[in-house]
Amino acid sequence: MLLLLSRGGALLHASAVQVGNRAVLFGGPSRFGKTTLAAGFHVHGHRVLAEDTTCVVQLESGLHVLPGPALLRVRHDVARMLNLSEGTSIGEDEQRVFFVPNDPGTADPVPLAGLCFLRGEHQLERIEPVAAGPEILPDLWALSFKLPTEADFSRSLSLLVDLTQSTSFWNLRRSVGRADLFDAVDEIVRMML
Repeated sequence: MLLLLSRGGALLHASAVQVGNRAVLFGGPSRFGKTTLAAGFHVHGHRVLAEDTTCVVQLESGLHVLPGPALLRVRHDVARMLNLSEGTSIGEDEQRVFFVPNDPGTADPVPLAGLCFLRGEHQLERIEPVAAGPEILPDLWALSFKLPTEADFSRSLSLLVDLTQSTSFWNLRRSVGRADLFDAVDEIVRMML
């Protein structure tokens, strides 16, 4: 991760899944549903690219997500709700079940389509488009891991600015862990296709 940062990549506190041939990220603080959403996409047949920390790089053809590791650390209640299959449970602790999907895919970069900002619990599920531009830089900055030097801050900011100019953004407001998880998955897939 340090090498990626030093070479101009970004590490975001986000999960990532692949829909078709593109990636979508779910960014937010801990316990806002990043892993739950990734697990919901897995159950619906989509590939999990990353569960908590996502690597984003600029290639000649645009911004891409570097897959890995393909591991889900799912809360026990979520694991029961989703009835995870198509993979292997490799252990658990008091809080989480550790689950590896059967088909982790390749290490090939996946083009980035968009990022959903997870905005906490709400009674009604809502997905709202967010206008790309400098106004969302504070949200992206909060999600990004940065090395504590001026050069690294500059590199990180440059990639985040590129992100605001070439990616779609949404706010996702939903109740974490609720049964309407699959409605959110379906809606996001429709938006991406």
